[in-house]
Amino acid sequence: MKNSLFMLFSGVGLAIFDLIGYFLLGQTHLNKISYFYGMSFTILIYLLQPFIMYKVLQMGGTVTILNLSWDCISSILVTILGLFYFKDKVNGLKMYGLAFSILAIFLFAIDDYQS
Repeated sequence: MKNSLFMLFSGVGLAIFDLIGYFLLGQTHLNKISYFYGMSFTILIYLLQPFIMYKVLQMGGTVTILNLSWDCISSILVTILGLFYFKDKVNGLKMYGLAFSILAIFLFAIDDYQS
């Protein structure tokens, strides 16, 4: 697998952990999950991320591309969660930021396929 796609898929995996963490925090904030369970599971998720990152780097990843892909994908997924599940509002320049995050992910994915 090309390195950029590997980094992209690794970023997706880490972003899914972020998505779960933010979901649990949101549910805890809304009192749908007890504080103890919400915070405990969220802390557990965020404790696992450095180990996953370390393994990805051992397999040939780079810190810069892993972080950029993870941050962009996480921003998009958490924004979608906020918009559609928690009914948050995003408008104006924030929508442009979201669009640029999507563009960045596309550019990361096609990087290895350029001549």
